[in-house]
Amino acid sequence: MVPSHWIIVNAGANVALTMEGGKEALEKLAREVVALYGRDAPKMLLDRAAVADEYGDNVQAKAWREIAAIAARLCRSL
Repeated sequence: MVPSHWIIVNAGANVALTMEGGKEALEKLAREVVALYGRDAPKMLLDRAAVADEYGDNVQAKAWREIAAIAARLCRSL
């Protein structure tokens, strides 16, 4: 289950986003990332999850994986 409040930081793209709204917010972010990265979006998001794991940030890692799954679904329709 995704908590309804996240702070997600994408340092590589200098994007910081405070999200409220759970799945809908994750869907919106996934759409934005797919618009920017196209079919590479899921891999980029999983890379962010791996970095979060390395830093021991399980919450952000889970969020990145959730967003990557949504992005993968969106990419199937490209």
